[in-house]
Amino acid sequence: PVAGLAFSAAATVAMACWAAVLHRRGRSTGSPALVADAHYLFADVLTSAAVIIGVGLVAATGLLWLDP
Repeated sequence: PVAGLAFSAAATVAMACWAAVLHRRGRSTGSPALVADAHYLFADVLTSAAVIIGVGLVAATGLLWLDP
């Protein structure tokens, strides 16, 4: 699980960085489509972070109910 969590965490950080780039570029160019894509990607980042936290807690504690 540790390698999978590390890979997921790295992918989540990359998504967060890309979302920030999209948001910044969307605001600077006045593109509502880029800003909307950034918001959509930020939602994915939050979901991925929640999954990583849940799986990490289960791996650390063995309490399966922490990640339904």
